[in-house]
Order: sequence, then structure tokens, then C-alpha cells
Amino acid sequence: MGLLDWLKRRAEAPSGYSKINVEFTKEETEAMNRNLATYGGFSEARSGPGTRLWVQPKVIDVIRAQGLAEYVDGLLYRLSSENLPQDQANSLKENAIKSQVKAYGLHNLPIYLFRLAGIYEYIGDMDQSLHWLDIFLRMQDKFQPDAIDKMFMENMGVDMSVAIQEARAKLQNG
Repeated sequence: MGLLDWLKRRAEAPSGYSKINVEFTKEETEAMNRNLATYGGFSEARSGPGTRLWVQPKVIDVIRAQGLAEYVDGLLYRLSSENLPQDQANSLKENAIKSQVKAYGLHNLPIYLFRLAGIYEYIGDMDQSLHWLDIFLRMQDKFQPDAIDKMFMENMGVDMSVAIQEARAKLQNG
């Protein structure tokens, strides 16, 4: 096997891993693409028209995850501000939960699990909220952020110490 063969992406999952196929809805795809276009626009504004932005693949997933998180925020805003029929409200809740899980799947920041717990709390499912807060704390204990993670958490305005403190308090008060 030559060097170029070694550098190619593997077609199958590494030993011990399983491939998971995730499908995004049209609305999720649009949200992710809007976020990618926003970041591309920043690059073009700084460097001039026709500039091509090259980033690590992880950065693309991070930007897409943020797009999904913004989409979830929009769904939750609709739930809080519109008087929706129950079936439509239930659909928005389900979409918010699924999209938040997908955001974590794209970028394994534990804060996405904290946000998932918050969604469950918002819709009144405290058992699920506490379950996800517990998972958030366990994943946060293991999480070793790299420079990309740190940059995007700062960009998102995330204060992990506050989130951890809040999660512990809610779990303690059950």
C-alpha cells in the first residue's frame, strides 16, 4: 500500500465503530446551508469577491451543527410565540428534539446535550430533561476540547461552568 492509499478516506468504519446514516430534512439542510453561506460571506467580505474559503472538515461540521442549533431556536420560538394546534405543536417539539440530537452528532460538544435537556424541560418532560443533564455531565467530564471547539464555544457565548453548575443543581433537586 502506497502513501496515497493510506491518506484516502476509509470506505468502512474503523474497528469498534458503526456507521450511522442520518438524513436531514429540507428545513434542516436550508438552516445548515444558511450558516455555511454566512461564514463564507465573512470570508468574502474580508478578502474580496471570489475568495474561496478552505477549512478543516471538522469546521464544516461545526458550522452545520450551529445552523441546526439556530433552526432549533427558531422552532422553540414558534412554540412559545404562536398559538398552534396541538398536533402542529407536537410536530415542532419532535423536530426540535431530533435536530438538536443531529447537531450533537455533527459536533460532539456536550453543550448540545445540555440544550437537549433544556428542550425537554421546556416541553414539560422533566424525566427526560434530568436524563439528558446526567448524560451531559458525563460527556462533559470526558470532553477534551481542541482549538476549534474552544473557538466555536466562545463564538456561541457558552460558559461551561455555568451550564455544569445549573445541571448539577437540577439533578440534585430532581
